Amino acid sequence: MVHIIANERGQAYTSNGFKSNWQRLMNTAIETRAIKDRFTFHDLRAKAGSDAVGNAQELLGHASAATTKKVYERKPSKVRPIR
Repeated sequence: MVHIIANERGQAYTSNGFKSNWQRLMNTAIETRAIKDRFTFHDLRAKAGSDAVGNAQELLGHASAATTKKVYERKPSKVRPIR
């Protein structure tokens, strides 16, 4: 079995192992000023969904387009000013 996020031996991380590595990565990124604000791993999925114009439902594997739109499409819609 192939894991998307795996350790050096190709094995899946345990929940605690992943959380520990994620926190270490976030701390390093903040300290080196590579990023300004912390974010969660789940935020990456949401970002992918909001950036995937037209095929977010397929990319995220949702049966309903309404679910995708409600949960993951976070970009504000552009409106045209009245004047």
